[in-house]
Amino acid sequence: MAARGNDPVFETVEVEAGGTTYTLRELTAGEYDECLTLATAEDGNVDMVLMVKLMLTKSIDGLSDQQLMNLPYKISRALKREVSRLHWAEDQEEVKDEAETGIEEEGAGPNP
Repeated sequence: MAARGNDPVFETVEVEAGGTTYTLRELTAGEYDECLTLATAEDGNVDMVLMVKLMLTKSIDGLSDQQLMNLPYKISRALKREVSRLHWAEDQEEVKDEAETGIEEEGAGPNP
C-alpha cells in the first residue's frame, strides 16, 4: 500500500477466471482484524480456510458467502490464492528467505 497525501492507496489485482474479471483489493487493517477475530477459535487457533474465505468476501466488493460457495472450485481456488498473495506475499518471502539462509530478520514475524 502506498500513500498519496493523507489518503492511502490500496493495492488491487484483477483475476480473469471463467469469463469474468474479479477485482480484489487490499483489506484495511480493521477488515483484516475482523476476519482474524471471526476465524479464531476459543483456544486461539486460527481456521485459515475460514480466514481466507472471509478475506475474499471483503476483498471483492459485492461477493457474498453464498456466491463464493457457488463458484466453480477452480475459480474459487484461483481467487483464494490471489487474496493470500495480496496480503501475505511479503510474509511468505521472509519465511522463504529464513529457510534458505537460516537467519531470521530482525522485526520479522507476527509481533515485530
